[in-house]
Amino acid sequence: MEKKREQLNPADLWDLSTLYASDEVWKEDSGKLEKDIQSVEDFRGRLVSAEAIRAYYDADTALSRRLNNIATYAMLRLSENTKDTKAQELMSAANRFIVQAMARTAFARPEILTLPEEKLREITDSEVLAPYRFLMQELVEEKPHVLSDREEALLGSFGEVLGSPKTIADTLMDADLTFEDAADSTGGKHPVTGANFILLEQSGDRKLRENAFRSFYRGYRSHINTFAAAYSGIVKAHTAEAQVRHYGSSREMALEQEHIPLGVYDSLISTVRQSLPLMAACARSCSSSRSCIILTSTRPSCRDWRRTGATRRHRKWCWMPWRRSAGNIRRTCGTPSATAGSMSIRMRERGAERFPPEPMIRIPSS
Repeated sequence: MEKKREQLNPADLWDLSTLYASDEVWKEDSGKLEKDIQSVEDFRGRLVSAEAIRAYYDADTALSRRLNNIATYAMLRLSENTKDTKAQELMSAANRFIVQAMARTAFARPEILTLPEEKLREITDSEVLAPYRFLMQELVEEKPHVLSDREEALLGSFGEVLGSPKTIADTLMDADLTFEDAADSTGGKHPVTGANFILLEQSGDRKLRENAFRSFYRGYRSHINTFAAAYSGIVKAHTAEAQVRHYGSSREMALEQEHIPLGVYDSLISTVRQSLPLMAACARSCSSSRSCIILTSTRPSCRDWRRTGATRRHRKWCWMPWRRSAGNIRRTCGTPSATAGSMSIRMRERGAERFPPEPMIRIPSS
């Protein structure tokens, strides 16, 4: 039976006192945010030199660090018990603080970018701004997508509203979504939660793994319309912001923030999709024979093929189920119908006592 958090050994719980000793101390520190935000706002209309911009970045960094501590503490408190109303209030307040700070300090980026390009380059290369040179370079690169002072402030003020679909989905998953108990092979009942689902799927009891899987996704399916609405809402929010900021798509906006070209993302998705048939074949093989499938993309040697008894006719695709027979594991070789590509996969039946230390089958990449 699962224990409640209050019943656990304090030594096994995380210690949030390194951030704040209590919720009261957190609230006291939150009260200092107004002063930090005001210190950043005081730079409005003054960001015309390297020295002023350096001082602004120093103040903004101090504000960001305080906000980070406040948000981290609130998030971890909520993680302790997502149904705790006090923790929910802390998280809601932290989000509100962040949105207020974003809206009131949104003037800086447009103001800096109004400087002539030659002046911007001179400031960016200045030794005074050496600690923040990368931030300045990023800002200059984002110039086509930075809005006016008023527009940035308006967009920042809608941050909490635009993030509502994600908040709704997170609350549903973390607090309100429940699952049926999963039975193991002996009839014992095991509670299923978002926190222990992976552990249940790693159990040596196949019946428990199956029932936990069905319980988990049955729970999600029972709220499928709510999840679909939340997903649609966040997609629309990202699409709207991308359009306002003059991006070709929300995908482009997300990738550009991490300096990832669209081609890299498209290539990744394409490669994964091309290799999906192999993964499907592996799953079907394990489902039908409960076997271990070992595939690699290393070019074989003659000895490798002789060891498995493979012939030239089926060298390209070779698989190896490992079945238990009289306490030992027997090797066989066959020809699955899927394409292996360059994916390397090793799957095994749970509960088998012995497995080879390395793959016995070598599959060429071409």
